[in-house]
Amino acid sequence: GRLAWTVEGVGGTPGILLISTPRPPKQVRLEDHPVESFTYEAAERLLRVRFPNEARPRLLEVSF
Repeated sequence: GRLAWTVEGVGGTPGILLISTPRPPKQVRLEDHPVESFTYEAAERLLRVRFPNEARPRLLEVSF
């Protein structure tokens, strides 16, 4: 499966997306670029994805 969101924020600020999921992701991508800054906590079933915000909409995709 795959989930996708449009993310947008104040440029130059840190962005974070918190996702409740029963399994870790296989891949996280932001505008077709891999995102390396994510953590999955199995005990809490939470995925945290960190990325730099930009003042324009971008597609963030999580593949399982």
